[in-house]
Amino acid sequence: MVGDIVDEFDTHENLYKAQSDGSFVVSGTLTVRDANRELDWELPADDAVTLAGLVIEELGRIPNVGEEVTAYGMTFRIMAKKRQAIVRMLAKVNPKEADE
Repeated sequence: MVGDIVDEFDTHENLYKAQSDGSFVVSGTLTVRDANRELDWELPADDAVTLAGLVIEELGRIPNVGEEVTAYGMTFRIMAKKRQAIVRMLAKVNPKEADE
């Protein structure tokens, strides 16, 4: 086997980190389910398992470093990749538009 093995005893402290502006630096391997539960987000957990998978699914391709994807009321900016894998992103919740 190659790569990191994550189990239920691992902490998520290295998978996301809050920033002073309210955004989060997140690992591409953070699961959508855990992000929703721990960060109080409301991302769809139907198809994609990880945040990287969600971004790739929304965009329809693997994004480049520096590219931004806006979906589900959030903006994800790709910060780092390793080969074809998204390693780290900056995620921020977009302000809700006021009802007119």
